[in-house]
Amino acid sequence: MVSWKYDGREIDCLGDLFDLGFESDKMFGFVYLVEFDCGKCYVGKKIFFHTIELPILKDRKHRYGHLKFVTHIRDGHKVKFEVVEKETNWLDYVGSCKEVEGLTPSRRLILEICQSKRELTYKEILWQFKYSVLENENFLNSNIGGKFFRGNLA
Repeated sequence: MVSWKYDGREIDCLGDLFDLGFESDKMFGFVYLVEFDCGKCYVGKKIFFHTIELPILKDRKHRYGHLKFVTHIRDGHKVKFEVVEKETNWLDYVGSCKEVEGLTPSRRLILEICQSKRELTYKEILWQFKYSVLENENFLNSNIGGKFFRGNLA
């Protein structure tokens, strides 16, 4: 798999971003551009971490990435879970749309690192408009923000 590039440098792990001066608490996700061997491109966004709920360990020790314990009511019984933060598959990610399935990336660029979900969504839309992804046939994006669709702009 082709490595991510940010500002001309290869990014193969979160440590590479830390080396560039980014702090983990200020890195929610990134906006990216992927170029494929067929000449097509895709602009999207990806988060670095997500949270999941796991059953509490029998010895009640915290897992790596522990955030908190939560209790839910299931079938009238209280069930406790541990909320854990896990790194996503961002290193191998190329896109979530069907059009990129089976395509081989030739270049993967991180366009911008974002600190929050709101900023990430805004910047993704901003970059998609900058690249005119709906008007340019070289882009595989079929919509922007679920509001603007290719072929339905008038």
